[in-house]
Amino acid sequence: MLTKDLVKFSRRKDRIYPHSIKTDQQALLDLAQDLVTIYAHGEGKNRQELEEESSILINSFSTPLIARGLNRLCLDRCEFTQCLEVDFASAREQIFDLSAQHLKEANKYDFDGFREHLERQVPNDLQALVHEDLYGDLPHSDLLLKFKSLRPVDLLHRYNLAQVQYHMLFAGDLSLNLKKVEAADLRKIFKYLKFFRLLARIESKTKGALKITIDGPLSLFENTRKYGLQLANFIPAFVDCANWQFEAKIDLPRFKNKVLKLSHKEGLKSHYKNFSAYVPEEIRLFHKSFADKAKDWQIVGDTPFVEMGEEGKQEIIFPDLSFAKDAKRVHMELFHRWHAGALRRRLDQLHTKPDCQLLIGIDRSLVRSSSFKEEVESHPYFEKHGFLFNDFPSVTKVNSLLKGF
Repeated sequence: MLTKDLVKFSRRKDRIYPHSIKTDQQALLDLAQDLVTIYAHGEGKNRQELEEESSILINSFSTPLIARGLNRLCLDRCEFTQCLEVDFASAREQIFDLSAQHLKEANKYDFDGFREHLERQVPNDLQALVHEDLYGDLPHSDLLLKFKSLRPVDLLHRYNLAQVQYHMLFAGDLSLNLKKVEAADLRKIFKYLKFFRLLARIESKTKGALKITIDGPLSLFENTRKYGLQLANFIPAFVDCANWQFEAKIDLPRFKNKVLKLSHKEGLKSHYKNFSAYVPEEIRLFHKSFADKAKDWQIVGDTPFVEMGEEGKQEIIFPDLSFAKDAKRVHMELFHRWHAGALRRRLDQLHTKPDCQLLIGIDRSLVRSSSFKEEVESHPYFEKHGFLFNDFPSVTKVNSLLKGF
């Protein structure tokens, strides 16, 4: 992500336009290559050394703001570690105490003698601090452990995408329209929605076209920063699709009630690769535990799309998990702390579809208010096929509710 000082955009009337760079411009490609080279060959160097090397490129480039943005994206791909595994605060206190005591007792100040005295008094495991850096716990002393390298052109595409992602921290309502979307792309988008815990409303009003509506962070009352980051991370999930339009209401600190509109014509490129191979650890553990404890039911590997709602107001949902027993299929949908609006809508739909083969799991943090908790727990469908959970559902609870089907 780019910080506020690295984001560049223009505004005309009620719209904002994130600035992008030309990914085929040779000067930018050369700059990206030089920055990537600094970090790719920088293992073992500390932050200060890397900063000095990169600052030469940044300050000599014709547009330093762009150079700083590219450098920030490189830093986001770095893994740093402290140079020494030492309790620096305690070590400094010990060394300062010894220094003060020596200065009180010394007849005259002699720097070389002062250092030799400290070396004799300081324990062996703290000798390095006397010679090196007493403030090695500060960021400038962190050592580069690993850098996830990338091609220069990919770094430029990341920059253009980051200019858009920043605005998601200040988004209200968002809508994504997809036309002629492939089934594989659609399934990938749904998986990313679930992965980032963005429960969306998905409607199909015409054949081959979908509208996905997501609440932005400004629609929430709490955890807006974290939710905004999740939303920003979702943007790369759809930009590689063939035909899409995206619109969001944006309330920037100084510019309120603006609209951000984008489409596939912007030329944005995703950096997400092979997401289908990734399985979160909690899902992996649930699969394993369920296979051990639930003998009658099995988890279905390919979760289908499920239609929900009345005729003319149908919504497509993509369950978190699906279970099978002989020819029967039961799906499970989980609602997390940000999904209050979506949960109310689903409960209303279940009044008209009491025979729906759907388990409803609700994070306890979502029903924190007593009025909402009473509304949920008194719902006839939830009483029979719903449950509350902390962080992630328990296999025992899910297995017991499956017996109700």
